[in-house]
Amino acid sequence: MKKLLRQSNFRKALARPLFAARYLKGKLKAGLSYRFGNGYSLPPGRVFFALTGRCNLNCRMCPQKNHPSFRDDMVKQGEACKDDLLKAVDDIASFRPLVFVSGGELFLHPAWFDFLSHIKKRRLFCSIGTNGTMLERHASDLVNIGIDEISVSLDGPEPVHDSIRGVPGSYARAVRGMMRIVEEKDRLGVQGPVLNILFTITAQNYERLPEMVEIGESVGIDVLRVGHLNFLSPEDFDRQTSISSNLFSIDHDTSWEGYVTNAHGIDPHRLNIVLDRLKGSAGPVKVVFFPDFTGEEVIRYYSQGPFRSSSFRNACLVPWDVAVVGPSGEVILCPNYIVGNLRERRFGEIWNNGRARLFRKAIFRMKQMPVCSRGCCFFYT
Repeated sequence: MKKLLRQSNFRKALARPLFAARYLKGKLKAGLSYRFGNGYSLPPGRVFFALTGRCNLNCRMCPQKNHPSFRDDMVKQGEACKDDLLKAVDDIASFRPLVFVSGGELFLHPAWFDFLSHIKKRRLFCSIGTNGTMLERHASDLVNIGIDEISVSLDGPEPVHDSIRGVPGSYARAVRGMMRIVEEKDRLGVQGPVLNILFTITAQNYERLPEMVEIGESVGIDVLRVGHLNFLSPEDFDRQTSISSNLFSIDHDTSWEGYVTNAHGIDPHRLNIVLDRLKGSAGPVKVVFFPDFTGEEVIRYYSQGPFRSSSFRNACLVPWDVAVVGPSGEVILCPNYIVGNLRERRFGEIWNNGRARLFRKAIFRMKQMPVCSRGCCFFYT
């Protein structure tokens, strides 16, 4: 609750009250299930669909690039077809979660339009994440469908972004796509979708972060969301591998291998100066930080020592609050921990099955695992 009442989160709640209400409802359900469920959980507040493992870029910080066999394995397993995806939406519609869709690059899936349309027909909140390279051609469809939120990854001014993303021209295509979204909103006289830029801090770009506010203003975005880099020390990875093997019988935890790197090149003291400049700025583009660490936490986060946040709770609620649906329909509570597949079972049969309860009980005992504090993009949400 303390995190929800932070000033930055309070401002976001005022700007988007319906989203905030649904988010808070999901967190409350997760908290009750965590404390009293004994491994059982009320339905999740958020469902994330990774529509495909395929991508048309080659990003430096991407864990799939750093461990390409992980993406190859996803591709080999195949992708859920349109009928499977629509059935999955029908399965979750009754408990009205917030729905987030990404990839890989989601527009590479042939059924993306039917899938997103069906989500909105079921009157669910829908946010999508994209690298923006195909956004221009699909802008009109997305606005007409009624997508609630579009988040576009942009990692700096043009030369920086294209270098990080590994494909020349990716910056220009993403910017044209965002501008096209803004044009369609103006043409139809609608407020949505909310348009975000997602900026991931890396050694190559963190000192260029102030320029992103200017870029965002010129494009017409609503929010610049600054995300800290996810990475793991070899020691944390080794400890996670041991836990995965001993507790969950996962012999080779491939999901985390791509995160094993370091934050060399990021000076946390200089980063704090950059972040403080943005936190004091005021303008048409809202700047939010994920996670919203204190300055002291930023220094410890990018150090080589162990890290635990002092301002966020240090127990993981994710298995009670979030369901991730992978490209082939697998339901995932934590990377590499699959509890079922929506092509074979209904969501209600999977969410509280024996394997899911086993995992939640283990997390309840441990509070968090070695990979949580730096490696998980959900831990602080």
